[in-house]
Amino acid sequence: MNFNCNTLVIFAIFFVTCLINYPSTQANDEQIVIRMCSATDMPAICKSCIDNSGREINQELDVVIGALRCTYSDNYNLMNNLTQIARDASDVTVKNVIGGCAQDYQSIQDGCMTIIQEASKQSFVSAKAMIDTLIYPKMIACDDAIKQSGIAIPPPFFGGSIIVAGDFNLVSQLLSIIKA
Repeated sequence: MNFNCNTLVIFAIFFVTCLINYPSTQANDEQIVIRMCSATDMPAICKSCIDNSGREINQELDVVIGALRCTYSDNYNLMNNLTQIARDASDVTVKNVIGGCAQDYQSIQDGCMTIIQEASKQSFVSAKAMIDTLIYPKMIACDDAIKQSGIAIPPPFFGGSIIVAGDFNLVSQLLSIIKA
């Protein structure tokens, strides 16, 4: 499997295009967004994500759900990229390892939906715990499987996994500061 800089550039262009093309909303209560995003490690990324989530912001929960929408979308893109890499791979090890990672990220996708449901019920502690106990272990398992297999890290996985991990870190921080 041969990945080069062009693949990474195409992935980066695709990601930026997706961010730009999210429907924007003017109805955001900017003070809620600014206050919550300023309390995170990534305030500019947080604000951009929320502004582009298409969600009207009337309360803190809307900020969390907006961030989860970004997370869901980024994870979906990564999951699809991994599925495609596994499908196209001629090397059995690459096919098995990356295919296993695609399944892990499908579980993460399902977990993202459950986290959205928990947050919507204002079960913020439970939603945050799910990130720590269900999401991060799946991400680590995939990283470990790739490292242990000795296969080259596919650029779409490298970039995508960093983005998804950052998204979940952001959501976790927002869940920690939200007022029930």
